[in-house]
Amino acid sequence: MNQEQYLKKILQVTLENNKMLKDIQEHGIAITMPSANIGEDESSIPVVKEVKTKISKVQTVIENNSNVTAWTDIETNLTWEFKPNDRKNLIMSQIDCNDYVDNLNIIEYSGFNDWRLPNLKELKSLLTAEKTNFSYIKPALSKNTNYSYWTATKYDSNFYMTVNFNNKKDIKSVKENLDFVRCVRGEMKSI
Repeated sequence: MNQEQYLKKILQVTLENNKMLKDIQEHGIAITMPSANIGEDESSIPVVKEVKTKISKVQTVIENNSNVTAWTDIETNLTWEFKPNDRKNLIMSQIDCNDYVDNLNIIEYSGFNDWRLPNLKELKSLLTAEKTNFSYIKPALSKNTNYSYWTATKYDSNFYMTVNFNNKKDIKSVKENLDFVRCVRGEMKSI
């Protein structure tokens, strides 16, 4: 593919994405994203246009069927995405995380459009000394978590940092690897 063909392809994809985003804003349709499952070409991630906002500040375990959409950690003042059941087990490469974040902001998930990937320090602020529901994570998120999550912290040009809530370790991971993502918003206050 020569440079002109490549630029035409980028323009075509950009126009298709803009049309898709406009459709989402108007109709609340599903978003098609690259699959997180090896061997498949694409998957459809359901997106609800009108999300009933329910932000919790409780520090105890939140049940997955509670309709909570975000949780604010009163110790750090950060608000964390609370995964609906259809996205709880969604994995993706670090490269695809930006699209995921953009989609949360487009639909104004939980009433906000300033979601982002957490940095390493922010994500590690969720770690606890004791396990709750098989994870070293604050109790409020303990039933809504998986093992290893991406951060926006770059290790080098090919690696980003992840935090594993099963063993309390931060690990560098190749950006093409598949891991979980949990978005955050707000500015972290010092602990």
